[in-house]
Amino acid sequence: MTPKFKLGQRVMTSGVAQWANGNLIASVDIGYCIFRHERGDWGEVCSEDAAMNDEALIVGNRVMSVYEVTGRKIWIITEATREYTTVLFPSEY
Repeated sequence: MTPKFKLGQRVMTSGVAQWANGNLIASVDIGYCIFRHERGDWGEVCSEDAAMNDEALIVGNRVMSVYEVTGRKIWIITEATREYTTVLFPSEY
C-alpha cells in the first residue's frame, strides 16, 4: 500500500509527547497510526468525514484521522499545505 499524500514535517503536541515518552507500546502504535493515516485509512472517523478526507486528497484540503491508542483517542491532522502533520489529543485542539 503506497502513501496517498505527503505528511510534511511530523510533530506532536507536548501532551502526546509526554504521554508517549517512555511508553514503548504507545510510541509504536502512534507510528503505525501515522502509517495508516498516510495511506488513507482514516481510523474511527464517521463516513461523512471519511468522504471529506477522500475529497481533500483531490482538492488539497486538510485531512484528519482518529485512532485509539492504548485506551486514549488521538487525532492526526495533515494541513492543507501538506507542510505539517500533527498528532494530538482531542482536548488539545
